[in-house]
Amino acid sequence: MPIGDVLNAGVEGFNRAQQNIERASADINRATIDQQSDEQLAQQRQLEAAPPPEDRTAPGF
Repeated sequence: MPIGDVLNAGVEGFNRAQQNIERASADINRATIDQQSDEQLAQQRQLEAAPPPEDRTAPGF
């Protein structure tokens, strides 16, 4: 196999690996954003479900 073919195959392999890394990075970023959104929604639900501050000082709380 001529050296040019070997080099071209190596460059093509590198480019494919780089594209896969970019895709994986984008997937991780999307998952991070989704997780942050889920955590924000859960926190908002907790705040909405909590009694108003004046009720927290009532006896029995």
